[in-house]
Amino acid sequence: MSDEINYVLPLEKALLLASELKQEELMASYFLQHHIENLDSESWDDTPIPLLCEYYTATRSVRSLLMEMIISPPPDAERTETEGGFPMTAGEYSILETFLSSLSTLRKTLKLTHNISFEVH
Repeated sequence: MSDEINYVLPLEKALLLASELKQEELMASYFLQHHIENLDSESWDDTPIPLLCEYYTATRSVRSLLMEMIISPPPDAERTETEGGFPMTAGEYSILETFLSSLSTLRKTLKLTHNISFEVH
C-alpha cells in the first residue's frame, strides 16, 4: 500500500471514539464479571462469556490502536497535524474501519443471541 496521505481524521472525533470504546470496554468487563459469577452452565459455549471476552479484547485493542495513531510521532515530515486532525494513509483508514465494523458485528451478535446491549438508556 502507498504511504500517501488520503484521509484526515478530526482529532475531536478520534478522541470521542476512544472515549466511547473505553466505556464499552468497561461495560464488557462488568457483563463478563456478572456472567462469570452467575455461571450455572456446564459449558461456557452456552453463555455469552466467549463473545464478551472477544468484545472486551477487541475494544481494548481498537482503542489502543487509535490512541497510538493519535499520539505516535509522524514517520515523515508530511504526516503533521492538519487543522485539528491527523492524517492517515488509505491503509490505516481501512484497518481502523475494518476493526470498527468487526466491533459492530460483535455488538449485534451479543444483542441478538444473548440480549446484551451496550446502549446507555
